[in-house]
Amino acid sequence: MSDHSEHDAPQQRPRRKDAEPVWNPENDLKFIQMVDDMLEPNYGELAKHFETSMTIVKKRLVHLNQPFIFTSADEEKLIQLATEYYDKNEEPEWARIGQEIRDKPGKDCKRQYFKVMQQFWNEEKTALLVKLVQEYKDKEEKIDWKKISEQLDGRPLRVLQDKYSIEAERLKKLQQ
Repeated sequence: MSDHSEHDAPQQRPRRKDAEPVWNPENDLKFIQMVDDMLEPNYGELAKHFETSMTIVKKRLVHLNQPFIFTSADEEKLIQLATEYYDKNEEPEWARIGQEIRDKPGKDCKRQYFKVMQQFWNEEKTALLVKLVQEYKDKEEKIDWKKISEQLDGRPLRVLQDKYSIEAERLKKLQQ
């Protein structure tokens, strides 16, 4: 018989999979906001707040900074920054914009911007764009994208040009 009692047995720490998951959309948003409020990420403070290890916090930060993940706050900031360039009739400096949005690569910011802007189109707006461009073509004048932009909620010129190209190609195929 052993002299060891039950309380001498090594205590097992609860397994992570038994615990409630730390990362969910709500905690991701809190995490991003906390990181954005810090000059440099304080892994210890973040780990303590989310009751996890600093290693897991670091991995989560890397995961959330992946190019394919844009929060709605990221998208709002992206639209605002790109629009500032377009309002000055300049091509956005995507790399600089990316630095302001959690160090996202510029090419991913550009791709996401155009993806988001394409979502704001409906049949009515698309038809208006085609009609306005056609009016310039009928008069054989140079298309004034800035004036068209003013009639379409101030949408960036590049977005209008891209949308028109897509729509013109679609209409051309329909006529064939």
